[in-house]
Amino acid sequence: MTAAVLDIRSKVVVITGAARGIGQQFARSLAAAGASIVAADINDCSTTLDFIRAEGTSGSTSGWTPETPVPPWTWSPQLAGSSDALTR
Repeated sequence: MTAAVLDIRSKVVVITGAARGIGQQFARSLAAAGASIVAADINDCSTTLDFIRAEGTSGSTSGWTPETPVPPWTWSPQLAGSSDALTR
């Protein structure tokens, strides 16, 4: 039996907890597989993004922390309080 392979090339993957540990390793491995990474954490993700860029991955990278002035998504006040409040 062969294992199913998920093709994530040209997909955008948001990884929470990406500043260190398992989240950082997920970000690096998914970037190496061709995904574009949005690294999110309450801590600074610049080390994770530096690793990904140094490894020469083909996808784009961006980081987000609560201190980032403009998050990578748009807040929709009309949906505040619902699970659909964050939109792309």
